[in-house]
Amino acid sequence: MPAVASQGLEFDAPSGLAFGGRYLWVTNYNGNSVAAVDPSNGAWVATYRGAGYGFDRPSAITDVGSDLFVADAAGFVTELDATNGAAVRTIRGAGYHFADPVAIASSHDTLLVLNAGQPPSVTEIDIATGKLIRVASSPGFDDPVAMAVWGDDAFVANQASNAVTEVDVLNGVQVGAPITSPGHISSPDGIAAEDGYVWVSDSATNAATQIDAATRQVMRTVNDGSYGFNTPSVALAWPGYVFIATPNGTSPMVTMVNAATGAGGWNGSSPSYVCNTNGPYYFSNISAMAVSGDDLWVASRTGDNYPAHSAEYGSLTELSTTRFNGLLRTVS
Repeated sequence: MPAVASQGLEFDAPSGLAFGGRYLWVTNYNGNSVAAVDPSNGAWVATYRGAGYGFDRPSAITDVGSDLFVADAAGFVTELDATNGAAVRTIRGAGYHFADPVAIASSHDTLLVLNAGQPPSVTEIDIATGKLIRVASSPGFDDPVAMAVWGDDAFVANQASNAVTEVDVLNGVQVGAPITSPGHISSPDGIAAEDGYVWVSDSATNAATQIDAATRQVMRTVNDGSYGFNTPSVALAWPGYVFIATPNGTSPMVTMVNAATGAGGWNGSSPSYVCNTNGPYYFSNISAMAVSGDDLWVASRTGDNYPAHSAEYGSLTELSTTRFNGLLRTVS
């Protein structure tokens, strides 16, 4: 794999994670770069930056087939070949309305970019050609912070309005009124879709709320102490489950929740969460998660809780999804 010099930094405020080809890919928001890590041993492989890539505050990443798509907060999308890190193309232009992109995902052959800038929108792009399909604006968008896709629909968490907006990807039209649940969906900060349900992390109420993706009905909110939520933020889907991260506080943690039932428990074990107090996970300002097979990777934007000096700018923690307290390694 051709590499661009790392300049001594593997991570610099990691903002997104994705698996592609044989590697785990990490976007470095402050470092204006993307790093490749070998998930089999946690070894650094290469860091990509410079004029050939043009990254400018890469904020999110997703894998689609053999390619990776990186959303840059400066207002464009970079496509990479996941097999070797080569730059494929840069997608930019006023027509795309890339305005402070905060999330990126795909639905079938369509790439979706969530724009938090004014006016908030979802940009839909043909994955094969990079051509603009449409810019979907909606009155239901109000400080959008995260997006999850289920089937032909995108669900957007809106922090300012305490609501979830559903958009039909096939026509870019908002589906129904924004989904609200006063006292439950409150300052949503993360969202994930799995097993026909949408889960929203509610940072203001230290809770997570389940929504039926088909009926749009709020099913339940879980927030008792067994989940350990403390301003939960990042959410990630995994077959049958969702992982919800508490990024800060006295003990940052990751909670495992059954997507269908809402039951907690790390693969059936109690408690529901792993954190810095029940294992040396070194979580610190958790910013992203990604899962491959039975391994969950968690990115920490800073390395405040990791003793290695190299972790100053961020770190990765790898743990088993099948074993409670199954720490595998920390990479910095």
